[in-house]
Amino acid sequence: MPDQEQPKKDPEIEFRYFSPVEGHAVARFGTGSTIGASRSPSGFVINPDAVVPIPKDEVARYAKEYADAIRHGELLEKKQADYDAFKAKQAERSAPKTKPQDTPAEDESSERIATPDDVAEIEADKAGGTEK
Repeated sequence: MPDQEQPKKDPEIEFRYFSPVEGHAVARFGTGSTIGASRSPSGFVINPDAVVPIPKDEVARYAKEYADAIRHGELLEKKQADYDAFKAKQAERSAPKTKPQDTPAEDESSERIATPDDVAEIEADKAGGTEK
């Protein structure tokens, strides 16, 4: 997945949100990573669905670079709601898939855990007698 940092949990930090545009790997200036992209042996893999939070002070420090990327159509600015929807979609995809448990009919063919009485009966049958 994208090589980006997760936002800090500090409620004092405010973020701006960005998504990459297909075909454009935009640097996260000052960090050495890219926004919504990861490197592969054949180049960058862009995830245009990614919404990346970047602290506002970091964006302000590189305001010209981010503004240029937006103006050139390489980066889209998003809203907090877009980020929340992106995170919800990621959580949904990574949640374990559970299927409803089938409840077998209670008959002789259904499997169950053996009780101590069952074990004693099996052992007695093996020994050639019944012990109940």
